[in-house]
Order: sequence, then C-alpha cells, then structure tokens
Amino acid sequence: MEKAQAYQVCNPHKPRGSDHYQYTVYGIDRLGKFEVFRRYSDFNALRDLFADRFPGMYVPPLPPKQTLGTNKVEFIEERCFLLNMFIR
Repeated sequence: MEKAQAYQVCNPHKPRGSDHYQYTVYGIDRLGKFEVFRRYSDFNALRDLFADRFPGMYVPPLPPKQTLGTNKVEFIEERCFLLNMFIR
C-alpha cells in the first residue's frame, strides 16, 4: 500500500490585480488538513532556511524563477510540478 502524500502544490493562479502567481499547497500535519496559498518567494525562503539550518545537508534546488522566451502556461505548469518535487 502506498503512503498518502502529505503535501501537494497545485492550482497556479494570479490573484486579481496581482503580477505574481500563487500556488495552492494542501497538506496534513499534526493538527489535521490544511490549505494555504504561497508564492515562489515563499518556497525560496523555505529553501534558504533549510540550507542555513542544516549546513552540509543536501537541499533540493528550486526551479528557475523565470525563463525568457518560453510559453508562460507551460513554464508555470512545469514550475508547479518541480515545486511538488521540492516540497516532497
């Protein structure tokens, strides 16, 4: 039997009047299920925190912040997939 996924990053969207994308993060912790919205910069801050707190330990890289000349929809979907890999 496969272990249930504790976290999932999905639903990339631009909040109304915003110039950045947000991702929905679903998860389960000791208090139960949760749903929060996070920007790319939040994932970057989390990665920096892990790297500082656990020096010498491998912390997976994040996908690139932006890529010039690529299809925006494809880029955002791929970034969402890679953020899922990071969070796991």
